[in-house]
Amino acid sequence: MLWEQIKQIIQRISWVSPPAITREWKRKIAQDAIESLSASRLAKSICSQFRTRLNSSHEAFAASLRQLEAGHSGRLEKTEDLWLKVRKDHAPRLARLSLESRSLQDVLLYGKPKLGRELGRGQYGVVYLCNAWGGHFPCALKSVVPPDEKHWNDLALEFHYMRSLPKHERLVDLHGSVIDYSYGGGSSIAVLLIMEQLHRDLYTGLKAGLTLETRLQIALDVVEGIRFLHSQGLVHRDIKLKNVLVRDNFVAVILYPLLK
Repeated sequence: MLWEQIKQIIQRISWVSPPAITREWKRKIAQDAIESLSASRLAKSICSQFRTRLNSSHEAFAASLRQLEAGHSGRLEKTEDLWLKVRKDHAPRLARLSLESRSLQDVLLYGKPKLGRELGRGQYGVVYLCNAWGGHFPCALKSVVPPDEKHWNDLALEFHYMRSLPKHERLVDLHGSVIDYSYGGGSSIAVLLIMEQLHRDLYTGLKAGLTLETRLQIALDVVEGIRFLHSQGLVHRDIKLKNVLVRDNFVAVILYPLLK
């Protein structure tokens, strides 16, 4: 029975001789292939291949970016640590050396200033009248007694900023500095900052009475001084009435004890 089934299958097979490969046969095969093409299937196939290539390229690009980011983050962390060390350690030390050397130069050239009557008092120092010093008169002398190393560093940096700023009509002129090692009978060390003497501060001026026009002009002067500080990359951290001084002609200038 199995043999009969095999015979029937063999009989159904039509033995056809292979066609001759001629130009007409090639043209017919090509024509049949073109006619059998489907535009929609071809478009889907092309889109699929394009999407596969695009995804592969995107994954390779993302991997490269992650590798670049990892390397760059490491460099940034190292640079940030170095910058923090410079800002916290080296800059204050250099600024303090600058303060000490400049103060020594000033005291050798102009001598130690003589303190006059007290003009005002702050958290860390006292302001005195100084009749003349270094060819400037009259002057105001601000004595600052830093209570610890941190305040010494802050004062040294502020002094560096003040001395490095170009002269500006909206900022108090700093004439020089002297370190007094015998201040208070030798109980403490004080930094004496000698600057121009002005008429009064804005707090006193407002209590005495100022016209609206004068107040507006003072406000414009203060803004001009702040803009100048910002243009130099500095920020005043304590803008208040007592840190705004007024000249006799009601021109406001900024006292800069706190710069950053």
